[in-house]
Amino acid sequence: MADAPRTMLASEGLRIGGMFMAKMASFRLGSQPVRVVRVSDPEVSTEGGKRARQNIVLHPESGEAATLVVGWMDVTNRTAELRGFDAVAEQFRARFGMPLDIEAEAYHKFLAAARGLLEGEGFEVTVVREAPKPPSPSPAASPPPASGRPGLGVWIAIAVAAVAGFVAAYLLFK
Repeated sequence: MADAPRTMLASEGLRIGGMFMAKMASFRLGSQPVRVVRVSDPEVSTEGGKRARQNIVLHPESGEAATLVVGWMDVTNRTAELRGFDAVAEQFRARFGMPLDIEAEAYHKFLAAARGLLEGEGFEVTVVREAPKPPSPSPAASPPPASGRPGLGVWIAIAVAAVAGFVAAYLLFK
């Protein structure tokens, strides 16, 4: 079965993603496992660019291991974000409880090459130095009752339902 035709933005994303992977093919990062650079394919339609963002990942060359998202690119507005070594290492440690198996120097070389390549294609590139912080609970959210018992609202709802049931039964069997 033939692939569905792609929109202009999706085709451009596919072209740049393929070119990016081809030019970054020499990078082999890590030891167990060795990871290679991949760019996710855009969908057939990006809905006018709303879904044009493509992940840039370090994918295990063979075997099963975690794929590391190290950035993204968006062909619609020619922006890209790359994560610096500290950000990737911090997220890896938080997620897997162990240090990242990629040497900082090798990652910095990859990062410089990726940035140069994207900027050469007209992208505005931002490098994130720290891992994103997990969202903090909103101050408006109230904590659950400490006792584990239903709150006052639950009791009021039960009482209202019981009264409504009695009234309905009275009217029905009157």
